Amino acid sequence: MSDAVAAFDARAAFFRENLNTAALGTQTREALSAAESKGVVLMLPDGDPTLAFDGMILGAPSDIATEDRVLGPVGLHYDGVIVVFGLGFGHVVRALIDRTRAPIVVFEPDVGLLRTVFEFGPWDLPTVHIVSTTAELERLWSQVTGNRPHAKLIASPGYNKLYPAELERTCASIRTLVADVELVENTRSMRYREWISHILQNVHVVTEHPLAMGIGDALRGKPAFVIGAGPSLDKNIAMLREAGQKGVVICVEVAGRAIAKFDQGPPHFVVSLEGQNLAAELEVATAGGQSIRAISLCAHPGSLTAGTGELMPFFEVLPAFRGLTELTGFHGLTVGGSVSTVAFSLALQLGCSPIVLVGQDLAFSGGKTHAGGTVFEATRIETSKESGLIHFKNTEVQKKMRENSHLGQGASSDVLFEAEAWGGEGTVPTNSTWNSYRLWFEVGAETIHQAAIGTRLVNCTEGGARIHGFEELTLRQLLDTLPDSPVTAAELVTIAKARGLVTRPALRKWAADNARVCHRIKRSAFLLEKSAEQASSSMAKNEPFAIKRAFERLDRAEREMRLAARRQPMLDAWSYGLLSDLTITPQALVEARERDAKHDAEWGVRTEGELAKVLRRSATDLEELFRGLEARLEG
Repeated sequence: MSDAVAAFDARAAFFRENLNTAALGTQTREALSAAESKGVVLMLPDGDPTLAFDGMILGAPSDIATEDRVLGPVGLHYDGVIVVFGLGFGHVVRALIDRTRAPIVVFEPDVGLLRTVFEFGPWDLPTVHIVSTTAELERLWSQVTGNRPHAKLIASPGYNKLYPAELERTCASIRTLVADVELVENTRSMRYREWISHILQNVHVVTEHPLAMGIGDALRGKPAFVIGAGPSLDKNIAMLREAGQKGVVICVEVAGRAIAKFDQGPPHFVVSLEGQNLAAELEVATAGGQSIRAISLCAHPGSLTAGTGELMPFFEVLPAFRGLTELTGFHGLTVGGSVSTVAFSLALQLGCSPIVLVGQDLAFSGGKTHAGGTVFEATRIETSKESGLIHFKNTEVQKKMRENSHLGQGASSDVLFEAEAWGGEGTVPTNSTWNSYRLWFEVGAETIHQAAIGTRLVNCTEGGARIHGFEELTLRQLLDTLPDSPVTAAELVTIAKARGLVTRPALRKWAADNARVCHRIKRSAFLLEKSAEQASSSMAKNEPFAIKRAFERLDRAEREMRLAARRQPMLDAWSYGLLSDLTITPQALVEARERDAKHDAEWGVRTEGELAKVLRRSATDLEELFRGLEARLEG
């Protein structure tokens, strides 16, 4: 065998093994498999490999001074995400791994160069995720990063000069992602207590009104039309009565007013989360009493009494709500921040196919925010590419509906984003919030595809933003292919009542059990708090034997606290905002802790004592709420 053949076989063997070992996005893996290698490998005098391509040296190792200047701001406890633009031979990535515990993602703009690296030798960075498209980066973000609120973009040497356009797009993508993460984190910090409080005020309704999940998959194979209130609904609203004869119509509460105005018959479901004061919209959307009111248990108690027709509550999939699954036997509905996402999840859980999006613009089509006939029909926007802003006009109705809600008055402007348009021609203006919902639908579509469950997804919005993973058809084209398959809300109510109710004694026992768990957590937190105080005192006196005993007690208290808290998933959520504040540490303090082990230990013990106080107060609050629920269920 010739040396050339042997060398080729070695490259192929390295490539196959590395392809299996590396953490690659799906699109990157496919593109890498199809790519041809680019550039050549150069060995530097110190033995380190680097890449040469198009007259540039890419990804060469930095000298110590450059590393300190570029990587120095990234501390061990950096609370953001690091995106490395261009892998090279991974020298920047390895330097970062030595400096920080923060998650690292590599964006590689040229898979041909990546193939050259994979063919060169064994891969030693199996936990570092590599993507090659911004869409893939966006889909991967929350999974890899844990929704951290900050990000740093670091370019490997040479890549910024050779791939300036790709670098600019990556920067824009990361700005969008960070904005979305901050939105989610801020919402949770502000709202978790309110959500849990509402749940414990509302949950008694499940003894009289069946959960929406109780319908099961009774609609398997039937079409579901998920109706949003986007501007493009104007094109299709006259066909919704016909759609209701082909399958089940699930509309968001704001769209219900437009459906009623244009006399398109009662939708099967009107879905509502919470936030703005939408009781009036529920009244209008369900005025005929023939629609099911699918309303979140997190909603304000007043929302559950708004409107007419059968109430079918639901709850969302969040770790804090795991106890509701234990109570009801049902998994919650996945939600991506908007009522349209939970309506989609309801259709998916009911077994519907195709699931059809109508009026889901996720963009400001034609300078509007919502469809005609909705309460927001007069709101308009103006965009300025020069300033990069969207300006909102005629927002008096929206301001009134946001009064006395956590949302406040709302901004008069927002950052402008451009999304690929439905149909693939041009772009449409949107903002980070609606763009995050678009990404949620795309992740959902990819998940459904990978799970091979056979659910057909169709976007018949006929405007707004393109959602990858969905077919694009006009509603007329789709309806002409579907047979009549009518279903009534009354039929669905009968099915749900047979298996979607919780007995009153079962709910009372659940409340009592949770109250006892909270009481145990309260006691464990008190012991942890006192153990931390004793440890701090011993360290201040610098008594080795006393320090040893104090830390042994502290360790036992920590274990008992963890064991107790594990049984109450609502505890972390109730404490979320306060716990987040405890974990935010100024960079100067982080650096001081890294330099001085004793200072670090003292800080850790003090923080643990503060953590115990927060958990004790939170457990006390929750115990009172569960005891209140138990008392209301007596008799």
